[in-house]
Amino acid sequence: MSPHQYSKSLDCDPSLEVICNFSALPIDRSLGHANTRFRYLRDVLSDSLKEYISDKFGSQNAWRYTVTQPAINAILQAMGRPIRSVDDRALVLLLDNRNDNRTYRECYPHAMKMNTSNDPNSTKAFAKRFFRRVKRG
Repeated sequence: MSPHQYSKSLDCDPSLEVICNFSALPIDRSLGHANTRFRYLRDVLSDSLKEYISDKFGSQNAWRYTVTQPAINAILQAMGRPIRSVDDRALVLLLDNRNDNRTYRECYPHAMKMNTSNDPNSTKAFAKRFFRRVKRG
């Protein structure tokens, strides 16, 4: 996944009922990044937008409106990629524990049901139940 992408999908044979989708949230700037001209320009634009949003809607909303919500929107779009027809079903795993953080969770649609697990065995059991109960067309 390039540093400018939030998600990457991997298609499998349609008969397999499995599509891998890798999604990520933005990394905190304080962790540093490559000093390229493009990155600098993007940061200047991003900072300008954050400043405008901060002035217009308050500083508490600047990060959410300019970074968090666009990242969540990209993840939601990526989550929909496996669904191409009314008969398609997908189990989406978000492997970044920040998705369960209140800051990010508030950006997802309220009707969206998310299960969390830190245990590979319970995740495996959940996936088996999902594919046993949710049959393809």
